[in-house]
Amino acid sequence: MSTMKHQSLNVARHPGADAHSFSARKFTGSQSLWLDEIYGNGTPARHPLFGADKADVCVVGAGFTGLWTAIDLKRRDPAVEVVVLEADRCGSGPSGQSAGVVGTYMPKLSTLVQRLGTERALWLARESAAVRGWLGTFCAEHGIDADFTQHGWLWTASSKAQLRAWDETVKYAASLGEEPFLELDTEEIQARTGSPIHLAGIIDPQGARVQPAALVDGMARVAEGLGVRIYEHSEVRGIDTDRGRVTTAQGAVDADTVVLATGAFSRVPALRRGFVTTTSDLVATAPIPEELDASGYRECIAIDNSRLSMTGIVRTTGGRVVFGSAGAALGYQSRPTAPFNRAEFDRMMKALPAFVPGAAGAPITHAWSGMIDKSVDGLPSFGQLPGRTKVLYAVGFSGNGVGPCVLAGRMLGAMALGVDDEWAECGRLMKGTSVYPPEPFRSIGGSVVRAAVIRSENRKDLGLKVGTPTRIAASLAATSSWLPAGE
Repeated sequence: MSTMKHQSLNVARHPGADAHSFSARKFTGSQSLWLDEIYGNGTPARHPLFGADKADVCVVGAGFTGLWTAIDLKRRDPAVEVVVLEADRCGSGPSGQSAGVVGTYMPKLSTLVQRLGTERALWLARESAAVRGWLGTFCAEHGIDADFTQHGWLWTASSKAQLRAWDETVKYAASLGEEPFLELDTEEIQARTGSPIHLAGIIDPQGARVQPAALVDGMARVAEGLGVRIYEHSEVRGIDTDRGRVTTAQGAVDADTVVLATGAFSRVPALRRGFVTTTSDLVATAPIPEELDASGYRECIAIDNSRLSMTGIVRTTGGRVVFGSAGAALGYQSRPTAPFNRAEFDRMMKALPAFVPGAAGAPITHAWSGMIDKSVDGLPSFGQLPGRTKVLYAVGFSGNGVGPCVLAGRMLGAMALGVDDEWAECGRLMKGTSVYPPEPFRSIGGSVVRAAVIRSENRKDLGLKVGTPTRIAASLAATSSWLPAGE
């Protein structure tokens, strides 16, 4: 569920400017590239909730988590009555603003073991890896044109300071019998990315990506085909956890179970303590397939470098480049941040030609900021709120939601129906215990640490010495949550 207003920029090169120079021209819309492709043609919205409705399960939020939960519920029990309430349009929140990379839990395996123990962590990590192929099959079976590709995911070093950043992750996975990554030498990685900035890296050959808003749109249609009732423009105003009543501006749903799938837009104070909201800032070029092919960036490989303030790159099948970074701004009290970060946009424009030489001088058609609900350890938390009604939740996906949300839907579906299986057990065990400090210390301290991390990484990338105060402040970052997560 999202109430956030998004801003987009249409920018183009100044006449006569060099290939590294871009300038904002005008605001042209309010959606990400992905949402613009789905809703920009005037696709009518589903009608809001008017009056009363009743369901066995009411899901709040029609993004990946909410819709996968609804689908899982109907597949487990076709007779169960499911209602989904969405404040805006399906996928209009973080799901439709992400880069669309289908990440797994393999890069987070050591943290997952701390949560679940070795046996269950390995099982869940393997399930997350299997999601990529399963998702491709799901799209094919249901006729969903979500631009699904499975050409791999690269984790690279774009400076000498980042070299071998993946070693600990690779070694730990190997110690448990998992070897999902292949190491590439400099020549091969530069040939596949079309950029000399990547000095080394590893690849997950099974890495996948999608057009996330198209996937959500298809999921909504599948859910409705199973009998799920979806109401858009139905922002939830309150939840009575004793009566099981979910209230909107013009109606209410009475339900035995409520599932909160609002992610970064959660308004529950108890949940906000477990995550901070930060941004994922992205830009999209116009289609430039010939230029990308000529540079060597021919496949739709997703690329992340090894900065904590990660830089990510995606090529679409249509030849666009989606280029972005994470963590540029924090929200006070875990509320959504400003809708668009102009300073980060300017920084990305300067960096784009180095990371994607084939995109130098390309027109930028979209620029937007998505929201990330960043947990302390980078993994989502599941649980149940107090009250006579079963109110379940999942928050803290930390920018890695496209793939793990499939698993979240299975966990929440099992928990909602009271099923005693491995999914319900994982959901019960995935209850995060770490919380961030209270405000104002959270925002003030987080901003200081974030600035120190960026300053430290900038200096390291340039081969410069990092001062002691900056080094100490940067070391306070919850680094495990910033490992490349694929989105």
